Amino acid sequence: MALIGTIALGQTPSRTRSPSKSQSAPPSRAPVETPRELIEAKYDRFKDRTNIVLGPVPVKSTNPSRLEIGATFAHDGKVLLYPEDSILLFIVATSKNFEFKDNYELFTLIDGKREPFGKMDYAYDVEPPSIVERMTMLISRDTLLKLANAKTVEMKIGSAEFHLENYHLVALRDIANRMTAVPVGVPAPLELTAFAFQKRGGDYVQASGDVKNVSSTVIRSITAIIKCQSAEGAVIAESEAIADRSDLNPQESTNFTATFLGDRNIKTCDVYFKKFLSGVIPHTKNLNH
Repeated sequence: MALIGTIALGQTPSRTRSPSKSQSAPPSRAPVETPRELIEAKYDRFKDRTNIVLGPVPVKSTNPSRLEIGATFAHDGKVLLYPEDSILLFIVATSKNFEFKDNYELFTLIDGKREPFGKMDYAYDVEPPSIVERMTMLISRDTLLKLANAKTVEMKIGSAEFHLENYHLVALRDIANRMTAVPVGVPAPLELTAFAFQKRGGDYVQASGDVKNVSSTVIRSITAIIKCQSAEGAVIAESEAIADRSDLNPQESTNFTATFLGDRNIKTCDVYFKKFLSGVIPHTKNLNH
């Protein structure tokens, strides 16, 4: 169920509108001696959400546009409660003409080896006398680390070719580390309060349970995954469960259920929780009531 490689947000470019605020690039950041200074964390107290943004940072390219690159992810609350698995990579181009409207596929050479990335999402703003084009793509943390840990990274989008400097790579490693930097002592945000499964007709399995948000932060886009094992411990069936609510406020609970084709050799089933397009959400068990 983990994200592998690069995941595109979609293939249809926007024609006249800029990206949503979650995808909009902040003002350009000039390179500095300390790459950590290129990363900014902003907490929105109205949404109870923290955005971590790298850049955008200028790159030198073969295209006449002013080209910048950056990355951003967000987590619920002020403190990271569980690792994040995906991050938005973005490229911003500013010029007097459209340079990427018909060609926004990203190609990369990582230490000289071709790595497929594919088409980015595209949108633009007209800000006279300039046109600002924004290309975005959701990638996994593993893919980000491939870039960050490389000795050389070359990229091409449209007619623009560029390479990442050392300070770009150091900053990418920094933001990748922040995606898993859960502070020591932070308790698991979810509590499993009920869980049961039974075999139905044929090889079908029905599983259900209740989960509670025991943190002080809203947890969004919760997905329950049922995993069943044989007597030897091998995973032989796995299915996503349907929850009554995917977003839970502090101290709220929800029920989840799943009916799926299993295997006659199933001995036990368990459940884990993850955020849509992101990492596993830690949970504790309190099944004695």
